[in-house]
Amino acid sequence: MTVTDSSGCTLIQSFYVDTIPSLSLALVSSDVTCINSNNGAIDLTVIGGVSPYTFLWSNSATTEDISGLAPGTYTVTVTDNASQSTVEAGVVGSNPIHPDPVVGPVTGPSSAQSWVTFPYSVPATNGSSFTWTVSGGLLSSSTSNSAFIQWNAGPAGVVYVSESDANGCWAMDSLEVEILFVGIDEKHENSVVVYPNPAADFVQINVPTILENSTATLHDMQGKLAFTQRIAGQYNQLDISLLPAGVYILRIANDDVTVNHRISVQ
Repeated sequence: MTVTDSSGCTLIQSFYVDTIPSLSLALVSSDVTCINSNNGAIDLTVIGGVSPYTFLWSNSATTEDISGLAPGTYTVTVTDNASQSTVEAGVVGSNPIHPDPVVGPVTGPSSAQSWVTFPYSVPATNGSSFTWTVSGGLLSSSTSNSAFIQWNAGPAGVVYVSESDANGCWAMDSLEVEILFVGIDEKHENSVVVYPNPAADFVQINVPTILENSTATLHDMQGKLAFTQRIAGQYNQLDISLLPAGVYILRIANDDVTVNHRISVQ
């Protein structure tokens, strides 16, 4: 700036003006890959402005980018450190081509013996992968569209299988299973004497002759093996003093007979 007075004297003064860059946004949307899927996304890029920035999306997200989206329009408000704000919208499209796979039905026993392994399966589909999970039992093994499950003490369990196809589309099926808490050889169950029950330190087990050469195991209610002891004669004592309090399944088995009893440890 130049200033000249009436006497012809001149003063030149310079000033620096800091210009704040304008704030703008660029959005790139990714459509969902399958019908009924929620895997769309929007990638947001901030141009200009003064960092740091804050983000507020119409679905209440506060991150720069958002994912896991159903088809629809999503609006974002971005505010920079100079209090500039701008609003843009992105559209996540649907995919009318790829439907979700039709998985199942799950085939296998809907009524099963506790502590015994049973097979379950679904029809195979070319290009698909399968994932098995179980509630109330243990997944012994799985190979693509089949699985082997050992059920816990019950009274019920569920086997789940999810299928992901070649297009990345996903679906799930399940089967509820009634778990039967009975001995495999029920005619010998009443001949096994277990006392005291509840117990604190020791459990006495008296077995018939057919079970004198067998193995006794204790499983907790989640199916975890807690104790193992060889049964060598008719009268046996189990030291349970180190077991946590709770309910356990006592299983006595050999090659010929298996019986189950429920005991409580105090």
